[in-house]
Amino acid sequence: MKKFQEDNQKFTFNYSKMKEAYDELKRVSTNYEEHGRMYFETQERIKSTVEDKQLSINKYLDDVASLKLKLEETKIENERVVFRLKSYSTVRYILEHIIPKPIGKNKDGEDVYNNGGGVGYNRCPPPINDDYT
Repeated sequence: MKKFQEDNQKFTFNYSKMKEAYDELKRVSTNYEEHGRMYFETQERIKSTVEDKQLSINKYLDDVASLKLKLEETKIENERVVFRLKSYSTVRYILEHIIPKPIGKNKDGEDVYNNGGGVGYNRCPPPINDDYT
């Protein structure tokens, strides 16, 4: 009987150790599951935030690209207008200086032009740099 009591004490001792180990394992497992759930929730929030930020960045990049395109179009339009203004200036110069102007009318009512005599530069081409000053 004494042997049974000793065996019983050993089993009781082993059972209490096993129960403590099981409780510790249960606590660690629960803690691990809680951390895993929190990690998953945090990861989902981070993914959502990154997606929102990426959409915002893409929108800003699209805005910058469209503004750059508008700027280039405006530069081209500006060059076209400047070229046209220069051509108008050159045409005005031709009309004012190269094409002969009538100096009066004859008795038949026809325009009379200068015969080319006298001092003047009315047949000169425009300056090279379009600098009329």
